[in-house]
Amino acid sequence: MIIYALIMILKISSKQALDLELKLNTSPYSRTWIDLGDILYAWRIDPRYNEFTHDTNYKITTAQYEWIKQNIIGYSTNVSDNQFTFFMKDSFVFT
Repeated sequence: MIIYALIMILKISSKQALDLELKLNTSPYSRTWIDLGDILYAWRIDPRYNEFTHDTNYKITTAQYEWIKQNIIGYSTNVSDNQFTFFMKDSFVFT
């Protein structure tokens, strides 16, 4: 048996979190992905300048990963802007 793990990571900024949260609110997923919406709302605050009490990492599903990739605004070239991390983990078993 062989087990493969695939981990995808997506780092975003506060500005991107706010934009995604607003898009999610008007999408068909607004009620089913309420936890994602809550974390995006929390992440709108830049922890470099404000007190921040939420985790900066959040595990998402494959569908959420694809939705984020389709709806995210451009990435910042300043690495320090990208304070938050989404990660998706899939495992594959071959026998």
